[in-house]
Amino acid sequence: MSPVASALGFLSGAFLSPAFLGFLAAIPVVILLYLLKLRRTEVIISSTMLWLRSLEDMSANAPFQKLKRNLLLFLQILALLLAVAALSRPYLESEGAPGSRACILIDRSASMSAAEENGTRLEMAKAMATDVVNRAVKGDKLMLISFADRSEVPCELTDDLSRLREAIASIEPTDARTSIKEAVQIVRSLSPDNPDVPSVVSDLEVILISDGGIEDEESLGELTSRLRYLKVGRTSDNAGITAFSVRSPPEGRGERQALVTVFNGGGTTLETALSLYAGEGLLSVSEIEVGPGASEDFIYSLPDLGVETMRAELDVTDALASDNAAWTTLSPSEKIRVLLVASDDSTGAYFIRRALSLDKRVELGFATTSNYRFMEPGDYDLIVFDGWAPQTLPEKGGMLFINAVPPARGVSRAGEISRPPALAADPDHPLTRFVNPTNLTVMKAMKLVAREGSVELISSREGPLLLDASEGERRIVVVAFDLAQSDWPLRLSFPVFVQNLLNWAPGESAEIKTTLKTGSPLPLFEPGAESAVVTKPDGGAEKVVLDPTRPVYFGDTDMAGVYVADYGGRLESFAVSLLDKNESDLGPADSISVGRGERAATSAKLTRNREYWRALLLIALMVLAVEWIIYARRAWI
Repeated sequence: MSPVASALGFLSGAFLSPAFLGFLAAIPVVILLYLLKLRRTEVIISSTMLWLRSLEDMSANAPFQKLKRNLLLFLQILALLLAVAALSRPYLESEGAPGSRACILIDRSASMSAAEENGTRLEMAKAMATDVVNRAVKGDKLMLISFADRSEVPCELTDDLSRLREAIASIEPTDARTSIKEAVQIVRSLSPDNPDVPSVVSDLEVILISDGGIEDEESLGELTSRLRYLKVGRTSDNAGITAFSVRSPPEGRGERQALVTVFNGGGTTLETALSLYAGEGLLSVSEIEVGPGASEDFIYSLPDLGVETMRAELDVTDALASDNAAWTTLSPSEKIRVLLVASDDSTGAYFIRRALSLDKRVELGFATTSNYRFMEPGDYDLIVFDGWAPQTLPEKGGMLFINAVPPARGVSRAGEISRPPALAADPDHPLTRFVNPTNLTVMKAMKLVAREGSVELISSREGPLLLDASEGERRIVVVAFDLAQSDWPLRLSFPVFVQNLLNWAPGESAEIKTTLKTGSPLPLFEPGAESAVVTKPDGGAEKVVLDPTRPVYFGDTDMAGVYVADYGGRLESFAVSLLDKNESDLGPADSISVGRGERAATSAKLTRNREYWRALLLIALMVLAVEWIIYARRAWI
């Protein structure tokens, strides 16, 4: 490396704004001013005896004369050097809080509950955050964000260090997965600039304290480049259950089966016992082996259990306890779980709900189009989409689309049909058995284009009004019109069609398995009940006010275990489990992705850039004052 490049590298590392060093080019200009000859006005005087000093000054400013030592010149150059240095913001690194404005992000996901030599990872993270606060100096402002699957702000940007310490101490562990996207959005909201422009937080230091197990770490690319990653934890010795489900036998024959997937993140083969419980009764115990860094599936045959809560449990003592057990709930085959997805003001949803309520087997849930993304579609036998379709479909199950085009292969909309007459129904299809569409009035309908192999269940001259577009394990039915734009809900054929749908759409999966992941909301609904009391796995209880027309969602599910909702006599159990390989794999990450680059982890003391430009600027002003005094004395002597 050349000396010039080395000097530039040194300057860029010693100044925060090294571009202002270009003003040093003004130094030759100052020197040149002392070499220029002054233009003077000629005045005739009687004697030069009193003007000797002026003659000396004229001699000093003669062109091409050798530059003599001049105190004023040295003082002006010194003042210029100090001013340029101040503009370039020089700094020195020292231990302490990282800057005058800093945001501390603390990971409190399930993996941060892992036990280390000095306590849990979360306890270590809180100690590191407290150390950052203790090293802050007067004028520093810090804020605190904790995150797991959701983010919270225990303390906004403040210089109250006592409040910050209390906020850090208040952070509680969770059994939820890790997601940092919300935390990134909160940090970006602090910028006074356009929040849609990436990397706009220019003066905020971000301190991420985590073990690095972040699935959506690409979100960090939207933050400022001034990001510090403090790694927490060392151990990777852990085993956990990452999947637990129950499935019915093919075509309803034979015994049901439970599938348990066990992950071993340790460096040696895991040899332990895997137990399966129904309620408090032990169903099975087996010795299992899982190789280091591997996952293994274990299948168990199940008797007829009826309504039960099942639990799978590993007999191990390792760094993380919350993934050593998993739960699921079973409902008997005569129950059918149906999810209705519609807008709040949908008239058609009222007719659908009324028709479904006629069947005592139906357990109806409701979701708006905005909160459907929080649902687990696999938990329902039938999903009814009224006037809206998601971008992707569940892998299997029954789906009814009313006045909406499903994102299915070969199904599209080619316009609109005005007052289409219903010509005929397919009498052999299970959905239209005993359905007579005669005299059905439809004001307008979608003109559907379907792939070959689809079945027109109710036809019109310009296209199907009811279509079976099933593919693979998906049973897809499309109603081409809005129920509110027809008189079908007022005719006997509509409840007959709904009954046919409930018998056909769930297929062979009439027995319902429900396994929620930590952080997923619980749908609470009981006709006639005004409130419910939800008991959490740790015994804590919370009262929830219900809506008589739709489910109310209970979101405080950050703890793995069984939640019991008491509707005033009727109890409903919800199984909530971690089931996340990313959390069970405890090995801390040595670096995280930040945009297109990587940010290496550090466990060393944080340093801060202590700027001293104010002192340099003050000295520059003092030098200018001295220079003016000397100049004034010489001018008037």
